[in-house]
Amino acid sequence: MVSNITPSYHTISLPTNHHLGYHSRRPYDTTEPPSTSCSPTATRNRATAARFGFFGPPAPRLAFRERTTPPPPLTVSCPTATAQVGVAYSSALTAAGGVAPYTFSTIGSPPAGLTLNSGTGALTGTPSTAGAVTITAKVVDSSGLAAGTVTRACTITVSPAASQLSVTPASVSFGTVKHYSLEVKTVTLKNTGASAVSLASPSITPGAGADRYTFSEVSLCGHSLAAGKSCPIYVVLFGDVVGAPSATLKIPNNAVGSPQTVPLSATVTR
Repeated sequence: MVSNITPSYHTISLPTNHHLGYHSRRPYDTTEPPSTSCSPTATRNRATAARFGFFGPPAPRLAFRERTTPPPPLTVSCPTATAQVGVAYSSALTAAGGVAPYTFSTIGSPPAGLTLNSGTGALTGTPSTAGAVTITAKVVDSSGLAAGTVTRACTITVSPAASQLSVTPASVSFGTVKHYSLEVKTVTLKNTGASAVSLASPSITPGAGADRYTFSEVSLCGHSLAAGKSCPIYVVLFGDVVGAPSATLKIPNNAVGSPQTVPLSATVTR
């Protein structure tokens, strides 16, 4: 029989939150002190104490997520704010930030004659009605998030169609005339636009070899010329000066190219 047993001790470093225990008949028992006797109980304790194990929380599972930079905030810009009836218009709703691709739409209809491409944001066509139209431009990105939808109020002002006035002939020549003779030529105005043309009184500016009596005008056009209509302006030559008089007929109005001008010429002989 062994009468004296000198226990030996070893220092064990355990991970944080871990502890050392042993299996016995009880699930977990560290209260029974070690025995130095050789009694059956001590033998049993030593046998069961040999079944040591580490107890503690399981090792954590680490999940690695790639760090990404969020996209800049989504914004939408308005198309060109001005247009004109009868003139081709080409502009677009434009988006920036967010996650492409984008889907475009409007709350409220664009000006009559314009069509929106939902994929590109292009707003194109030929306006047919004058006036200011306010729409709400809307863009939705591909993120699926609430921040991926933005709107903005936009106004497009459509001005009336530009007046168009044709003048024929482009110049007037009286040819050769006798001294003190009287000749008449006709200049025709025609409104080729879609709206009425406002007319002011025509005038003649004398040129070389002419005085204020050499050329004169008589207009039957009034102050307004309806779309598609024509009217005459009569130009009168009085050959009071021998030579080659010239002058310029001016026709003020609100059409493109105003004032229209018509050169006048003649040759006056004795």
